[in-house]
Amino acid sequence: MQLAAVERHTLDVGWDGVLTFVYRVDGSITLLGGQEPETPETGILDWVLALELVDGGRVTALADITAPTLALTPALRAQLGAVGVPLPGPEVDTVDTAKLAIRQFGLPGDPKTRADRARELIAGMPPGAAVHARVKARFAPHLPGAEPYHDGYAQVLRFPLRVADPNAPYLPLVPRYVHFEDPEYNRRLASPSAHASVPAQFPQQQAGGTSPQRVITLSAERRECNPDGTLALRFDWDAPPPGSPKVTLTLQRIDLDQTPRDLADPNAAGGPRRLDPGKLYELSLAAIQKLNGPFTPGERLRLVLHVDSGPVKPVVVRLDITIVEAPVIPATDAAYALLRRQAAGDRTHVECPRFAWGPEAQRVELVNPADLRTEVVRRRAVFQFTDSTRPGRAEDYTVQKVSPTGSTHIPLDG
Repeated sequence: MQLAAVERHTLDVGWDGVLTFVYRVDGSITLLGGQEPETPETGILDWVLALELVDGGRVTALADITAPTLALTPALRAQLGAVGVPLPGPEVDTVDTAKLAIRQFGLPGDPKTRADRARELIAGMPPGAAVHARVKARFAPHLPGAEPYHDGYAQVLRFPLRVADPNAPYLPLVPRYVHFEDPEYNRRLASPSAHASVPAQFPQQQAGGTSPQRVITLSAERRECNPDGTLALRFDWDAPPPGSPKVTLTLQRIDLDQTPRDLADPNAAGGPRRLDPGKLYELSLAAIQKLNGPFTPGERLRLVLHVDSGPVKPVVVRLDITIVEAPVIPATDAAYALLRRQAAGDRTHVECPRFAWGPEAQRVELVNPADLRTEVVRRRAVFQFTDSTRPGRAEDYTVQKVSPTGSTHIPLDG
């Protein structure tokens, strides 16, 4: 996805409350049953997109307001053209959003209400304040038979923005954002998963038949967690159980004196949270502490899975995660240099506008939610460097990694 229709990646009080994106779906994914998207334009239907504006501790949701056609104003035409959208000639004033891969998100309400809310939102922030457009993209194929892919896993994309004062002058510069990964560091992020399994006996399904037995397994992405971290979890049956057993999750704190104490779940205000098999869920330990008080290193967070309806006897699965002070995500021991190549006339020069030892990754995410069912959970870290350059200049970027064992060239795609 690429953010368009935002001049210099800024928002001011004249913002209309709409963010426009262009996207690219790289090919179709053949599902287990052999299904493929009917046409290239329907590939986006396999993705569930949710957008939020994040500024400090405030989160504002924007709804998907994409219409089948989009009216091209002169400003929108110029901005979409600047990001490479193949627009028709000036005699055409509307375009098909699906064919041109355009997606729009906006604040709630009609255009006037949306603009008023945008003005109120931006007016409450000082010029220069950082705002992120955070997109959660979840792969959920819409064709029949694709239910196994609806695992609840979402990848997060962040688009940095700044609040601007429309009456103040600005430098003739535009930002450039460079993202890259370090395969060696990604391998260091892998961790052993945690599991707990319990058998469940179900009643006879027909006269003279046997009582089927199933095994339910609760899995977490790691065995240790920091007090301010997040924890991904899921549960699975070894085979589909009879009926649709109700499965709920509760939380406990195991103190240093080994006393279990019930915790309030911030995601279950109306009672124990109900979970579905094969779906990925995330627990924010920071949110749990906000409701229940701080964790102490050495304590354990106990995940308790209850299966009360369906089996002959209620089934309880308990899985303990140890709270530790040492970071569970190791810091990289390498340095990274952003190299920029520019052409000036017939001469080409290379410079290093950014250099950092052991930078923090912009995001660390799971490679595959199915890893929780195995013994090792893989992760990937995405780093971001920011550069500023003059509009209209064409630059090429690459990254040089420097480590105690030498240096590595990391070429960038696109």
